[in-house]
Amino acid sequence: MLLGISFLALALGPLLVLLARRHSWSAVGLDAFCVITISGFALLHLLPECYEQGGWLVLPLALAGFVLPTLAERTLQHGHPGMRRIVLLLALLGMAAHDTLDGLFLADGGHIHLDEHGHKGHTHEVTAWAIILHRIPEGVGIWWIVPRTLGVMPAVLVTVVTVGATIFGYFLGENLITETSQRGLALLQALLAG
Repeated sequence: MLLGISFLALALGPLLVLLARRHSWSAVGLDAFCVITISGFALLHLLPECYEQGGWLVLPLALAGFVLPTLAERTLQHGHPGMRRIVLLLALLGMAAHDTLDGLFLADGGHIHLDEHGHKGHTHEVTAWAIILHRIPEGVGIWWIVPRTLGVMPAVLVTVVTVGATIFGYFLGENLITETSQRGLALLQALLAG
């Protein structure tokens, strides 16, 4: 059920973008909403979590992730055709890593966990609902930013990768996430969060 709800939340993104494009005042608000929510999520949630799993290497990777898009944007503006593919590939890798973890946490949130006293735990369920809620700005970000910079087909591709990686993480993630692979994913996420 949580997996299906997360996809409905993701689907709200393109609908909100469609509504925002009909009214110029709402387009500015939606743009600000994307920047604030995605930046806030990266700085307040994603990077601290990556630091816990990946250690100090997260910091230079996040800095590189902050600087590289500026260089990529300058290259894109000057018409370097190969750079669009590199930017899209990096975005797809980042989305796949992040959404695989989201799928894992959604699967984990659907299970009942008992603490040492035999009481039901709510931490995993809260995490699953946080993932579901962050899917709305994720969908908005995909359909607000990607079509304007790379085109509609790359936005469709990013959405398909997002859905596929979430399903992959939901069904196979627990078997694939080891301490070593989790650290590697944390380092990759830090680069992409930057």
